[in-house]
Amino acid sequence: MTGSYDILRAFSGEPIVAPATPRGKSAIAIIRASGEGIIDVFQRAIAPNKDLRQIAPNRAVVIDFAIGDFSDRAVVVVYRAPKSYTGEDMVELFVHGNPVLVDMVIRACVEHGARMAMPGEFTLRAVAHGKMSLADAELVNQTIEAPTRRALVAVKRAGRENQTLRSAKDKLWRLLVEFSAALEFPEDEVSPKQREQWLTQIREVSSDLKEYLSRAKTSRVLREGVYVAIAGEPNVGKSTLFNRIVGAERAIVSPHPGTTRDVIEATVEIDGVPVVVADTAGIHDASHPVEVEGIRRAHNTLADADLVVWVVDGTSETPKPPPKGIENLIVVINKADLGVSPEVEQKFPEAIKISALTGEGVDDLVERIRSAWADIPDQAVIVPIRI
Repeated sequence: MTGSYDILRAFSGEPIVAPATPRGKSAIAIIRASGEGIIDVFQRAIAPNKDLRQIAPNRAVVIDFAIGDFSDRAVVVVYRAPKSYTGEDMVELFVHGNPVLVDMVIRACVEHGARMAMPGEFTLRAVAHGKMSLADAELVNQTIEAPTRRALVAVKRAGRENQTLRSAKDKLWRLLVEFSAALEFPEDEVSPKQREQWLTQIREVSSDLKEYLSRAKTSRVLREGVYVAIAGEPNVGKSTLFNRIVGAERAIVSPHPGTTRDVIEATVEIDGVPVVVADTAGIHDASHPVEVEGIRRAHNTLADADLVVWVVDGTSETPKPPPKGIENLIVVINKADLGVSPEVEQKFPEAIKISALTGEGVDDLVERIRSAWADIPDQAVIVPIRI
């Protein structure tokens, strides 16, 4: 929803239609429709010889349908208000999964009085008709968007634990009413016993919310993931390490310095957390405009990263330290299979030694990256914005 006009349209009850399955070829595609008169719209659009109003609600029925000179069979389910997802009359049509056919059905429905649904409009109508709360609606979207199994479990756990938030909200509202009454009628003196009861209730609510938030504070990591930037001087093996971590040759590997000119990103899952890994241009003194721009973008990426992996060439006699001001930093000595120079050993005694080429030590690096969010509790929850 983008504005008040869109929201008012969603509350109008006018018939809407949209695909309920992702676009693409498949065995089955689902078309969902809702609103006042939607059953008649479908009948006029695709089944003029079949009285869809006579179909028993919530039953899957095979029908023959036609659009112009095209005919086929489909499965239709009719829902009657208020016993539907939106609380309105609804129709769901299951057709062969060809995007062309889906478009034909939707176009026919629009030509006979429906309009295309806005993103999230079916769920908004469910909220409007009391089928779910705003928090429940938000969790529907988070369920769809959950990037990993761990995030999905956290979303569903939040759905079960919404009662904790609702209960806290109800208690606070009751306390507010009692406080307001005490202020409105000061002649009715509040007894010490009443004050103690209020304090007890406040402590209980505070305790419940602290326990909930202790598991919810890391929800951003599960929902959005961790941003890890790989950085270092040119030709230290950043792109080889990037490819090794993401498990594919996404970045070009070359013996020539400055091969990477832009930021390349890929997402991997580590211990149930989505990790966006970024390969950056080598940081050095440059004069070529393209290289200068690549280095500028590299610095911006380091500033945005949750974690920076600074790669050092283990064979170098003049290794460059990472830029100052990086809070979460892992220093990696690469090319350990070729030996590590005394200068590198002395300058980075705590660094992880790896060989991005052979894979030696990379598991240790991944484990160190994983430890950056090791404090995420097993009972973490994805927090809804609204209660």
